[in-house]
Amino acid sequence: MKKITILLVTLLLFIPNSGNSQQPLLLVEISSDGEATITQILSAKSIVSSVSIPLISDRVSNILATDERGILLKTTPSGNSLDIATLGATGVTLSYKADITSFDSQAWNVSYMAETETVVALPPLATIVSVSSIPIDIEENTIVMPPGPVSITYTISEVSSK
Repeated sequence: MKKITILLVTLLLFIPNSGNSQQPLLLVEISSDGEATITQILSAKSIVSSVSIPLISDRVSNILATDERGILLKTTPSGNSLDIATLGATGVTLSYKADITSFDSQAWNVSYMAETETVVALPPLATIVSVSSIPIDIEENTIVMPPGPVSITYTISEVSSK
């Protein structure tokens, strides 16, 4: 939980919030087994009844949306986006699992399309092999990528006991 909190704080520092509820802050956290957990943080106007958020994959699961008080919000899939009922909410946190990783010949690849900058947190012991575009920032295993198509290839070092 502490790691996620640190990543969210990093996300808030790296990506300016324009106040536009259609441009959420986006965190992509990859586990060592290749599972991708997506967290989007956005502001909402309390007088607006819903927002539509583009998803970074058409294969998602474990969708959870909460408001700034931790109250669950109703979500409805709509094509490659998600409608979230937000009436009265001023902030929304959306999290879900997305099928955006693949493994081939000892290298992992993360590929998705994002309409906003993303913070990608790779697993421990990951070594970046290539990225599709020039990152905005790289710090250890955290990469800030610009909007657009994102593809990151990485390997994970094996831990050996001596």
